Amino acid sequence: MTTKAPAQARPKQKKPRIRAKPLPVIPSGEYLTKRQICEKFAITFRTLEQWVDKERFPAPYRFTGQTLRWRATEIEKFIEGSKGQPA
Repeated sequence: MTTKAPAQARPKQKKPRIRAKPLPVIPSGEYLTKRQICEKFAITFRTLEQWVDKERFPAPYRFTGQTLRWRATEIEKFIEGSKGQPA
């Protein structure tokens, strides 16, 4: 009878952290969530994280805990500024 060696568990990969501008309290105004940004640009969460890490996309604001938000006005400026540039 042959026995199989137990499968080795893969080491967990650390999820890259998004660098964010710290803000203590969510101020009033229009802010977009990670999901809204990804839907708007038709990209995955991972792609958004890579863009932010490579400074190809505006950095989010970090509120209490893990809450990240992007200012809608900054996203609009980003869209206007990137028109006519190759992807």
